[in-house]
Amino acid sequence: MIGPLYKILGWSHGTLMLLALIIGFFFGYALYRSGFYSSKKLAGVFYLYDFAVYKVIFGGIVSAGLLIWLSSTIGLLKFDMLTFHPSYLLSSLIGGFLFGIGFVFGGFCPGTSLVSAVTGSFDAMAFILGIYVGIGIWDIGYSWLFKGLNHLGKIKEKTLMELWNIPYIVLIIIAFVIVVVTFPIVMKVEKKFKDE
Repeated sequence: MIGPLYKILGWSHGTLMLLALIIGFFFGYALYRSGFYSSKKLAGVFYLYDFAVYKVIFGGIVSAGLLIWLSSTIGLLKFDMLTFHPSYLLSSLIGGFLFGIGFVFGGFCPGTSLVSAVTGSFDAMAFILGIYVGIGIWDIGYSWLFKGLNHLGKIKEKTLMELWNIPYIVLIIIAFVIVVVTFPIVMKVEKKFKDE
């Protein structure tokens, strides 16, 4: 049972699009219900008064890692068949910096801006317009300006397991320990800055 579900079950393109729409609706609803449509909540991590984004991301990393390990252990997934795209360290640092600047100033990431726009937020609508302007600038200037930036600092296609020579489950345990150690710290910081 190795492979994408649509291949195993023989789903059509239309069925996949319908499934994507349903998953997207529930994902957007989950973002809305968790308060992630609010730029104040999302940007709170940068101002140290709300670490919800940090908690969700690290919780997701540990949960996904554990599910991948369990799936490979019981034979639903062959870990050695997973492929990894090459990483470009300098390109990632530049892109991450620009993304972070946009997140701090705009208070959204692309997905949460869509959820917020659905609630009628003009800030989110302006943010989405900015995304499309940025995409246009990238597209127009790619061949003569940005092409060289796209592949700077290539790292070999290695996982942390290969770099550190450790089993996958040890990596999961390390991530879990990071969560257990940092969550109480960020909660104290959060309380301190929320009260001020």
